[in-house]
Amino acid sequence: MTDTAARLRRLGRPHALARAGAVLVASAGAALAIAGAGVALAPSVAAVLVAWLLIGGVTGMAARLALRAGCHATAPAVGRLVETATGGRPGSIVGLVAATTPAGASAQLWTLADRKAVAVVDGAALAVGRLLARDTRTSLLAATFAAGLGAVLFLTAAPASGRAAAFWHPLRTLADARTPVRLVVDRAAVRRGDSVTVTIEVPAATRATLWTRGPGEPWQPAPVALDSLGRARRRLGPLQGDLYLRASSGGRSSAQVRVAVALPAFVAGLELTARYPSYLGRPDEPLAPGADTIPIPEGTVILSSGAASVPLARAAWRRGDVRAARERGCSSSPPPTARRSKATRPCCG
Repeated sequence: MTDTAARLRRLGRPHALARAGAVLVASAGAALAIAGAGVALAPSVAAVLVAWLLIGGVTGMAARLALRAGCHATAPAVGRLVETATGGRPGSIVGLVAATTPAGASAQLWTLADRKAVAVVDGAALAVGRLLARDTRTSLLAATFAAGLGAVLFLTAAPASGRAAAFWHPLRTLADARTPVRLVVDRAAVRRGDSVTVTIEVPAATRATLWTRGPGEPWQPAPVALDSLGRARRRLGPLQGDLYLRASSGGRSSAQVRVAVALPAFVAGLELTARYPSYLGRPDEPLAPGADTIPIPEGTVILSSGAASVPLARAAWRRGDVRAARERGCSSSPPPTARRSKATRPCCG
């Protein structure tokens, strides 16, 4: 290497390193901006994967550009700047960058030319340094702006929030995207008029659809926005009949869930039959229940029979705090729609 080449390299090396650093800083800003976008769009699987692919691409391109960033500060490039700054003949400086003496040239003359070129380079070093510094300064300013903008966008996206976990763990997010939808209700059976709370969990998703229907009805969809953890809660009610639910998100869906609604309990078809004492010799006689007082002979037994809208374990007559002394006859296998119960009560005239 000639002294001229060594001098030119020393003159251009700081600028070459600074420009390579500027490329790396700018690429870091671009990577931060892409990461911020990925965090903002998480937990969308497509957004997370695309963001990481772009970050990888930016990193590879930055390494390539950093290696080429100093091409305008190499010995030949700086030599051409010296020739321009001094008004010298083209090639008078660049021609001495060769590592060995050209064939057919005198070694002494080559050494003499090299010394003269070094002197020219030293004389033009200040002017050439300004030219190199101008471009280097521009590169550093642009890189600083890009890095600052990328950092602001990254911090704005809240990289420490709950949804950011999907971005920082892309493999787990990809696995979560294959997890089935989970739908849970707080109660599987309620009374008519009550409400239920539905919880939907869809990992690595931002939206879901809640489907509901009553017996014999078509499914009705309702869009649901999920939080950063892929969860949502909805309160449904008041319910008047059985409700069927399921949830879906993309190609995933949950199992069907049924909420049973119990009908109000009431007694219908009450029948009263008077069984007179044997000494009267009278057959059993139906009585009309109502608000009026019914006179009956002493020793008469009242047989009661009725239907209830829900299964009954037992039945009894009650007047205030007083219950009938005997209760019996509750059926354990009622019809599908009602249950009948019987109770006997001895009555006095």
